[in-house]
Amino acid sequence: MINSVQILNSLSSSLELWIPLNLSKEEFELELHRSAVLRTALNDLLQGKLSISDYLEFVEFLNIDIDNYLDKIEENLQSTPVVHLR
Repeated sequence: MINSVQILNSLSSSLELWIPLNLSKEEFELELHRSAVLRTALNDLLQGKLSISDYLEFVEFLNIDIDNYLDKIEENLQSTPVVHLR
């Protein structure tokens, strides 16, 4: 049986930001920092402490291409198995 923690983990992984490895050290460190800030915002979103619109403002503030990010989320969610709760 699937529980709420498994659902949140699945959703969380669908919203993650991946860091390419072919970056300079400075670019990699910047992406790592942005990823950490985004992860904190994501945790707040999943815990109900942050609205989806505020979360997306964080994404934009971090200079992440919002359209590309949302397209990637859609791809990830479509490839995630559907969970039916009873």
